[in-house]
Amino acid sequence: MAKFLLDAGHGGDKPGAVFDPNVAVKGDEIEEEDINLEVTLAAGRMLRDKGHQVLFTRDRDEDLPLAKRKEMIAQFRPDAFVSIHCNATESHKSKGVEAFYRDDVDYPLANIIQQTLAAMTGLKDRGVFQDIGQLKKRLTVLDDSETIPATLVELGFIDNDEDRMYLSKNMATVAEILADAAHTWAENLDQGNRVPVIHV
Repeated sequence: MAKFLLDAGHGGDKPGAVFDPNVAVKGDEIEEEDINLEVTLAAGRMLRDKGHQVLFTRDRDEDLPLAKRKEMIAQFRPDAFVSIHCNATESHKSKGVEAFYRDDVDYPLANIIQQTLAAMTGLKDRGVFQDIGQLKKRLTVLDDSETIPATLVELGFIDNDEDRMYLSKNMATVAEILADAAHTWAENLDQGNRVPVIHV
């Protein structure tokens, strides 16, 4: 069994991506931080049910400094760090799931989560990308996990109608898919095997 540190991206006064339907009632906006938290907590509970140890960087609506995440990594010493996010673009035309990693150590974790999400949700598979160049400037959360396998997962684009509707109605399903993928990665880790690529 493995030790997972699950990170619900953003929180507090940093809501992340926001979808504003231009409604008159304040508070009807859909904020990334809320989706991230609900999916992360549910996935963590499912991983615990499978026998894994799970720690959350946050379990409520609060802003957690990157330095605190690094401290938690050092104290908990997890086998893997998974940061869960949602996407948005100015064009509102992009859609799909994607994952980011830093190096070969991270790739099996990022790959199994990404390809399982794409296969099981039916959302567009945008791929697995290495955290280099311009991306590295905005994915600084991965810098805090430099000693362990880590990935940042984008569950979909909340400003895209298809992605947003799926996520809003299927957060428990997405959490289960994440937990199953992480569990598969852990089983292969225990056996000393590289996680195979899933062909969709």
